[in-house]
Amino acid sequence: MAGEVSATAEGCETFETTASQQFDAGSAGNGIADPAGQMVSCGGELPYGMGESRGSSAIAGEAPPARSGGGEPAQPRSAVVGGAREVRVAELTGGHIPSGEPGKPGMEIVRPNVGRTDVDVIGGDGSYIAVGGPAKAAKPAETGSKLGILKWRADQDGVGAKAYFEEGTPDTILKIAQRQLGAENVVVFQP
Repeated sequence: MAGEVSATAEGCETFETTASQQFDAGSAGNGIADPAGQMVSCGGELPYGMGESRGSSAIAGEAPPARSGGGEPAQPRSAVVGGAREVRVAELTGGHIPSGEPGKPGMEIVRPNVGRTDVDVIGGDGSYIAVGGPAKAAKPAETGSKLGILKWRADQDGVGAKAYFEEGTPDTILKIAQRQLGAENVVVFQP
């Protein structure tokens, strides 16, 4: 029921919320709601009608980022998976990773009044390559836009634009990439 409070970890509370309360909490910066309609607060003042609590907030069921040796947060899983894909594509194409560090943003491309993207791998032939996998299906329009920006810059620089997608990427994404770059420039690879 909306507005109900239940105890979680020491000093934290979970709130069942309505969409309106989630918006209010997000707007006020006083809590973070997850898509299931819960808000967890380990303190901090919540919006009117949400209960009282002190400290910081976190998304329900999400642990804080793991720490690596130097006290820095560990890379998110998506960066690790993306980095492994980039390494594989660099191997397949005889290319290199322009960021110098797999999983980190590569050479940035900004198309004025349109948007931005980055080059994940520069192929052995100099082509600009975007690398992805099944998660691209979550935002197909964004994927198409970023590939269009990649192609625009590659054309300006006189090089090819390609996309390499891990096996299992939905056909809808492959078709979007083929429309932007041409079917011959879209490759499905095995990890």
